Amino acid sequence: MADVRELLRSSPLFSDLSEGHIDSLARAAKIRSFPQGSKIVEEGHTAGAGFWLIMSGTVDVIKGGRKVTSFGPGEHFGEVAALSDLDTPRSADVVAATDVEALQLTRWEVKGLVKTDPDFAIAMMRSLLQRLAAAGAPEVSDIQ
Repeated sequence: MADVRELLRSSPLFSDLSEGHIDSLARAAKIRSFPQGSKIVEEGHTAGAGFWLIMSGTVDVIKGGRKVTSFGPGEHFGEVAALSDLDTPRSADVVAATDVEALQLTRWEVKGLVKTDPDFAIAMMRSLLQRLAAAGAPEVSDIQ
């Protein structure tokens, strides 16, 4: 559990959270392992609306059959699904490029934090805007 807390504290999304929030998240998080080649998230599917924080390994994000980016230890994915309403389809495949170990948080844990902790809500918005800017969204391309 100590490693889970340290991973959460080291993530920019969670670094400003109180120890109480970190403890709650660490207790709620599930550690999941995926062998290389496993599909963690499937584009278009509505199941698995979790938020993921990578502990070890690398994942590739594939949209429309084309790799758009990769994420490694300390990075996250699934924030859009975690913040959206139920049955929102996933926007891309996420595939384990190597063996991967990741923390999974449910939509309910993420939404609970957004509702109760303004610092977390701001960090989540900043992350989403940075991802939109990196994807070339014209409205947010000037965000630093």
